[in-house]
Amino acid sequence: MGRIKPVYRRFIFYILLILLVFSVYQCNSNSATSNKTISLIKQEAIINKAKVSITPLITAESLELYITIESYENQLFTKENPKNFFLIMLDDTVVPINEWKITNQSDNFVEGKLTLTPHQLRSDTTLNVELFLEDSTRFSWNVNLN
Repeated sequence: MGRIKPVYRRFIFYILLILLVFSVYQCNSNSATSNKTISLIKQEAIINKAKVSITPLITAESLELYITIESYENQLFTKENPKNFFLIMLDDTVVPINEWKITNQSDNFVEGKLTLTPHQLRSDTTLNVELFLEDSTRFSWNVNLN
C-alpha cells in the first residue's frame, strides 16, 4: 500500500466504508421483516348461547388464534377443547392444530391460544375458521402481507 497515492487510499477507504454501512443496513432490514407480526381484526359471534371471539396473530414462524368463549347458559361449551370443533383453512388447505393452551378460565369463561403448524403464507391469502356445532359458523379474514 506504500505505492498507492493518498487520494486513492482515501477513495478505497470511503468505498469500503459505504459497503460496510450498506451491508449492516441490509442485515437489519432483513431481520426486521422476518420478525414482522400481523394482528388481524378481532371477530365475534354468538354461537349456541355463547359469545366467541377470535383474533388471529401471524408471525414468520407461526399462526396463532387467540380465542375467548363466554357462556352463562352452555357451560359445557367453555370446557370443551376447541380442537374438537374448529376447522382452520388457509385458502382451501386445512391447517392442522398443534396445541390449545388455556390462559384464563372460570366456570363461564375460557380464554386461550390455538397454535397451528408452521405455514407458508402468500400475499392475499384467505384465513377461514369454521366452528362445527349445532350450526356451522365461519369466521373469515383476508391476509395481506404487504
